[in-house]
Amino acid sequence: MRCARSRIAVGVGLAFALASCGPAHRPKASLDPAAASREQKQIAALIDDLGVPVEGLHGSCMPYPHSKADDAYAGLLKIGAPAVPALIDVLADSNVYRRAHAAGLLGEIGDPRAVPPLDARLDKEVDANGWVIDAVGNLHDPRSVDALVPLLSKGSGVIHSLPATVPTVGQRAAYAIAEIGKPAKARLMLALRSSNPDTRANAKFALDRLSKRAG
Repeated sequence: MRCARSRIAVGVGLAFALASCGPAHRPKASLDPAAASREQKQIAALIDDLGVPVEGLHGSCMPYPHSKADDAYAGLLKIGAPAVPALIDVLADSNVYRRAHAAGLLGEIGDPRAVPPLDARLDKEVDANGWVIDAVGNLHDPRSVDALVPLLSKGSGVIHSLPATVPTVGQRAAYAIAEIGKPAKARLMLALRSSNPDTRANAKFALDRLSKRAG
């Protein structure tokens, strides 16, 4: 799974498709109190705009309408680490767009503070679960393996949902585990002995990806 920014597709229900990823962002130097206060207000305003619905289809292979959420996403990505605490708070927001975009941003910003709260959302998130799983994989943290492995049982292969083909939750988790790399290998070998066929299939999928990278 390459580092990828997912966008929400709205039409007949919710679907998620992958688009291109922004560059990594380093933490900023400390600001004076007045500047820090202005920055926090800016972060709050941008996070509010993350919840704006997007009409039409979003994806890397098709045109899509621009929205305030896109501008807010780019603005928060530019701010980087100072936005992380507020984005973590939004992971439990009632607005699915805001939750999804917050997870995507945390994965792209790459701050290790996001690892425990994202791991905690893995078995709770439903509508934006793809964003959370991808974000966890993008952080490459071995602590996430234990939280990802149970998701391997949730389907294998892909779901054909025109115009997109998307991974099942199980396969998406396998991608994320493969991104973590060698620290996940022992757990994946154990998962190969599972009684659940999806768990076995996804564990093999992840191990194959690890093997190809090592080669």
